[in-house]
Amino acid sequence: MNLPALEYEGVWWLPETPDEKISGKITYDYGQNPTLSLNGMFGDSEGEEFFPIILGDCKGKKITLVRCFTLGTSTLSVRGMGSYQYSNFDAGYLCEGGHFPRREDIKFTRLSVKYSHLRDWLGGRVFNTSKNEETEQEYILRVPKNVPNEFVVNNYRLTIRGVVTRQHDGYKDSFGRDALFIVEPFEQENYDSLFRMIYHMKNFLWFAIGDDISILSIKGEVSGAQPWERVNILSAYTMGEKLAEQHHAYAAYGSPIKYSEIEKQMVNIFGNWLKITNELAPVYQLFFGTKEQKLYPVTEFLGLSQAIEAYHSRRFDNRIVIDELFNRNIDGIDAIVTRFPQQNQTEFRGKVQYWNRKSLRKRTKELCAQFQAIFNVFLDDEQAFISKFVDTRNYYTHYDPTAQNHVDDKELMFLTEKVRFMVIALLLKELGLDDGQADITMRIYASRGIRAIYS
Repeated sequence: MNLPALEYEGVWWLPETPDEKISGKITYDYGQNPTLSLNGMFGDSEGEEFFPIILGDCKGKKITLVRCFTLGTSTLSVRGMGSYQYSNFDAGYLCEGGHFPRREDIKFTRLSVKYSHLRDWLGGRVFNTSKNEETEQEYILRVPKNVPNEFVVNNYRLTIRGVVTRQHDGYKDSFGRDALFIVEPFEQENYDSLFRMIYHMKNFLWFAIGDDISILSIKGEVSGAQPWERVNILSAYTMGEKLAEQHHAYAAYGSPIKYSEIEKQMVNIFGNWLKITNELAPVYQLFFGTKEQKLYPVTEFLGLSQAIEAYHSRRFDNRIVIDELFNRNIDGIDAIVTRFPQQNQTEFRGKVQYWNRKSLRKRTKELCAQFQAIFNVFLDDEQAFISKFVDTRNYYTHYDPTAQNHVDDKELMFLTEKVRFMVIALLLKELGLDDGQADITMRIYASRGIRAIYS
């Protein structure tokens, strides 16, 4: 059953023409982009496909729509009554509770974010409940002194904290527990920049918990603002708690990385995570790209294979011989190229600069040698794996019919999981986990991967 959409009716205008207001309705479903339906068109905007900002007033509620694309326009002609114009827009996100004439004006000094499973991951480190034995109905909710966990990374003050929630249904109050991730830049910062921190924390939680993570809500505020002046930000990234619960439940059989084990290391652990997003950006993006989209098996395998190559090229010497030796012999290589037809020589010369790069087979062997201890958790036969991995990549990428060790469609799923485990193991080492922590974490991941294949 679909969740009901949020709908606000009001008047809408462009920042540059505040006197030209048009009635219309904004509709938003959790997990979807906001859409705006107008009973008219903005001035002479027919044919325009993009509007950076659209402002709205919905019975006193201030709305800012950001990155708006025209979905379509239409004209309805009624005999004797003239014609009526309509237009529809898709927005990247909406800010509920504030007007921002320009995208660069959307700045905050604090963002409070809710993630699915964050509360469960924190567990008893944040919350402790006990039952009143006398009444058997009253519960005491305690927040230990060792929270919130505050740490500073890259000019941001980051806080993970538990909060007590209160709801009133008209008859009685009910209390619950929740958790927030709070981002506070040292100086007021644009939302688009702040969102990157939110997104990286989302991926970190996925990596630590081992389950899909959703952003439930995002609220922005500036220094000195009252609670009712907070801006609620809604987009395709915000799922809402009920929708998130429908998509996935928290796995009760344990997180690969437990909060209790890294709580005091968060400044280093999360700092290293942000280094990964920068220094190993292709690895990071390829890895999470295979998790966030439902891909064809071959696409998933090739994406993870490329992540392995990207990691090696950034952390290892990718040359077969030193540059001096290669350059000394480049003339001899060029002499070979000149023996080919003139129309082919340019293409061959373009390949020469890559002749001194190691093959995927050599790269994989070096990775296995360097990280043998943690790779042994999921690789029972290293040489057989390398042959299957390299030949299967070559078969799909270069269509090498001589690659006799490539796997068939049935075995591809198992091979892909082992390649994924390789990337996970490399990221674990980049986080700075010691060998013991990394080994235990990798075994949990391997166990989960086997469950996923057979479920």
